[in-house]
Parts: sequence; structure tokens; C-alpha cells
Amino acid sequence: MNKTINFLFGSGLSRPAGYPSIDDITRDVLFNASYYKHTDGRYYLVADPAIHQRQALYCDVYDNPETMRKMFFEIKRIVSLGLRGHNRFNYEELYYLVGQINDSLTNNLDNFAIEGFIDEIAVVANKIFTNDIHRFEADVAYSLWAKSGLQYIADVVRTSLNRPFSADCCKYLTFLCDAVAEYERVNIYSLNHDLLLEQYFKDREMAFWDGFSDDLDAFPVWRPRNEKDESVKIKLLKLHGSIDWYRMRPDDRGDMLSPQVMKIRTPDIYDLKNREGKPLFPLDNKPVLLIGTFNKFNQYLEGIFIDLIYLFYKNLFSADCIVVTGYGFGDKGINNQLIHWMNQGADKKMIIIHPETEKLLDYARMAVLINSEFWKANGQLRLINKKIEETRWDDIRAALK
Repeated sequence: MNKTINFLFGSGLSRPAGYPSIDDITRDVLFNASYYKHTDGRYYLVADPAIHQRQALYCDVYDNPETMRKMFFEIKRIVSLGLRGHNRFNYEELYYLVGQINDSLTNNLDNFAIEGFIDEIAVVANKIFTNDIHRFEADVAYSLWAKSGLQYIADVVRTSLNRPFSADCCKYLTFLCDAVAEYERVNIYSLNHDLLLEQYFKDREMAFWDGFSDDLDAFPVWRPRNEKDESVKIKLLKLHGSIDWYRMRPDDRGDMLSPQVMKIRTPDIYDLKNREGKPLFPLDNKPVLLIGTFNKFNQYLEGIFIDLIYLFYKNLFSADCIVVTGYGFGDKGINNQLIHWMNQGADKKMIIIHPETEKLLDYARMAVLINSEFWKANGQLRLINKKIEETRWDDIRAALK
């Protein structure tokens, strides 16, 4: 039996199971008028069952969903003028830009290169906000809008990806079962926020380690240092977080010490208790998600993502091959790790599964594109020009030889 194999999955893995694409979520963020702000501070679809009969919160102009979409369109209009080549505006780009505005206005992170952009958006914001009678000055509303904008995008992502599991839609994932049968260890690094892989493994009663311990509290708690169970062959690391991860702490603590990341599957995160019967208090209204573009590079050094990127680095080196599918090589942090690993020696192999692999690499970040030419010449990069739902384990096995 072989020892270890690595898999890296992007959002394209979930598409055949009926999950939305990046473009689908972007359209929801920009066009779906069915979201409104709730009394719990989150945005919901009107028909969302998690509302629990609560009344909708009266929105000020800065956090009104209609205002959100107006501001998003203005950002899209300004940014689209500068987009080059094949770059397309999507919700991840939008989240990054709104985050830059928020960081600048709150003095959290200075980026003098985009001060002109922030000022240009401020002119638009002043026009939108001063058209309404409310208790905030326009510049204050601009700052509050940026924070609410991040919440709005995260809530649309959470809602879009929170879908019921269907075993019939996941038959194409049987290559993972074949890999488990053939290898002693299967390391899966997912950049997806959805619950597809967890639900698939649970449906098939396949044990996996994901860094959470079930026996410490009423809800699974992030404890990555308990990585000791040799009987579990599958490691699943969700490098960009998950729609069911929340930072929680006991409600009787008045400080910010020791928040714990917990897996919370119930839609209401505000009426929970820990094993001791004490109320649990969410530190954020939104789940622990890594959304955006270049902001991810810095956020890999924050909170749970420090653990995740370290585990990615450590476990990546436990194998000589990695199978990549559904990923467009747009994350510089992930790309840097892959490039560093691949350039350790000719024994490192990468297999890319995509119906148009050459086009995929042309659209990748420049560092990956340049290195891919060397890897191909060196026999390290193997390409499978198929959709993932058309790919069988025999195809992957043949590419590994």
C-alpha cells in the first residue's frame, strides 16, 4: 500500500453537486433583492427558516440592503474601468475592496496606494447617504457602511452555500474512496466554505480528522494539536474556513480572552449553551470565512488560519504528489506553498484535473504560470483534461505513474 497522497480542492469541485459558482454568488450579492437585515445583525433571505418569527430591524441608510447594492455597483463601475485582460469582477474582489475601505477608515491598515479610490467612493457615498434623513453624518455612515458591507457579503456567501446534501449528486467523488483504499493517508486541503466533503464522508461512514474535537464541549471545538489518531486515514483541512465555524466564548466572561472556534450547525447562534449549561456568546455575527483576494495573504497570520496554513505546510511535505482540481491558482498564499514544495525536487508531482488545463494555467497568477513551464519540462506536472465528474480513479492513478 502507498503511504500518503495530497488533494487540493477549489470551488469547482462542488459545482457538479449543485453548489453555486463564484459568478452565481456574485450575482446574488449584486442583484438579489430578497435579503434584509435582521435584529440579530445578520442578513437573511426573506424565506430563510432561521428567522424564527423575529421582526426585521429598521435599517439606517448605511446598512440598508438596497444601499449596499448601490454602493457595490459603484465600486464595480470604478474598478471595471481598470480591469485588464481576462480579469473579471466578482464577490471576492468586492470583499477585498470593501475590506480595504473599512481598514483605512478605521485606521486598522493603511494602504496609501488606494487612497484615491477610497476618496472617489466617498464622493459617491456622500451623495447616496445625504439623500436620506438619518441621524448620522455622511462620513460616519460611510465608515459604518464598510463594516456592514463585509457582513452583507459574508451572509450571502453563507446562505448560498448552506444547501441540503444529496448522495445522488456526489457519485463523482468516489475517486476519494478509491484513494482511501489505496493509500495509508489521504490529506485533503479544501478552499471551499461549503459542507460537501464532510457530509459525503459522514454519509459513507468514513472517519476523518478536521482539527475539531467532539468531546470537549457541547459543540466540536478547534483543537488541532490533538492530531494523534493513527486509525483515521483522512485529514480534511478547510484552509478558508467554513460556513459552520463561529468564534464563541462563555457569555459570563467580560473579556475577549480564549475565544474558541466551534462548529455550529444550528441556524440560530445566539441561544446556545456549553456543556456546563452556560450561555455561549458569538464574538462575530458572521462565520469564520476567508473571503477576498490579496487580504488572504495577511489573514493567514490571524487566529485559526495560522494553525491551518501551518498544517497545510507540514502535511504537504508528508507526500510526493498532490492532485489539484476546482482551483484557479489565484491565492498567492496557497500558490507560494505549492511552488516551494514543488521546487524541492524532481520527485514532487502535481496532477491538475480540468477540462482546459492549459487555459487554466494561462489564467493563473504569473508565478504559477512561469513555474508550470519548468515543471512540465521536468516531468513533474501532469494534466488530465477532463471535468472532475468525468474523471475516474484510474485516470489519476495513470497520471501518478
